[in-house]
Amino acid sequence: MSTRSTYETIADALRDSIHDGRLATGTVLLEGSIAAMFGSSRTPVRQALELLLRQGTVSRFDGRGMVVGDGSAPPDRRTLDRTDFAQPSDMTGKKPAWQNLYHDVEHALIRASVLGCFRVNELELARYHGVGRTVGHDVLVRIQATGILAKDRQAHWITVPLDDQRVNDLYELREILEPVVLRIAAQHIPAAILGEMRARLHEAAHDYPNVTAQQLDQLEHDLHVACPAFASNPELLAALARTRCIIISSKHILHHGEALPDRDPFLREHDRVLAALQQGHGDVAADALLSHLRAARRKVLRRLRIFRQTHRAPLPPYVGPAKP
Repeated sequence: MSTRSTYETIADALRDSIHDGRLATGTVLLEGSIAAMFGSSRTPVRQALELLLRQGTVSRFDGRGMVVGDGSAPPDRRTLDRTDFAQPSDMTGKKPAWQNLYHDVEHALIRASVLGCFRVNELELARYHGVGRTVGHDVLVRIQATGILAKDRQAHWITVPLDDQRVNDLYELREILEPVVLRIAAQHIPAAILGEMRARLHEAAHDYPNVTAQQLDQLEHDLHVACPAFASNPELLAALARTRCIIISSKHILHHGEALPDRDPFLREHDRVLAALQQGHGDVAADALLSHLRAARRKVLRRLRIFRQTHRAPLPPYVGPAKP
């Protein structure tokens, strides 16, 4: 652990999580739950919250704890977990066990869902990765929230097919909701955060196609997850969360197997949206986002069709045929 004080470490984790949209405006922050998450006492959490209060990142409100933002948004008293934090490790530096295998499992299951409906055996997954069944279950529950997995009538895990019909359905939902959410969020996104997002975008555009999958995924997260989170409408955000499998499919397929396309897949389109947000033009940003989503739908449909035609790698042993 570094020489920084405990309260500074907690303050950094909270601040980063607020800035990247994991903790949306209006989220209620309670000393006890945060202390339990970081394995600390309440005192450093109280000090961390007081620091963020002085910096204007959180506010007091008519209730227990503090709220993210200036207090103008309705309080959201949801239960927080480690996925809400940009630095989810506890104070000893250990990551939750499920986090160590999340990427690999997500990679396998999103690719399976593009190919169709498959049964996912929770026990076999745990054995394959050498973890307890509880850890395997934790991973699958988190992946379920992205729309990749569901439970069938026998309560077995199955991949939800990401076929052409579902891609079109998900994009129809995104085209209706996401520009509306961005228009609401536009006035609440701090200028500093937009500046950081656009700097990352310009760096990737300069280096393209010599960019990593992680870079592209971060850019997708910036526009489609972090920015909408400032709308602070949990119902709208929950509906959009189910469409996240589209973004995840790009992360695991766009940069794998074949070289990136000569023309960047979305960077110019993202830049138009972020530029409008920086200028304070929420309506223009929403219109630019809608144009981007319509263009993205065509690109994703084509990309997934090519993947289905060319995919040869075997699925892991915990993924098998779905039983009728």
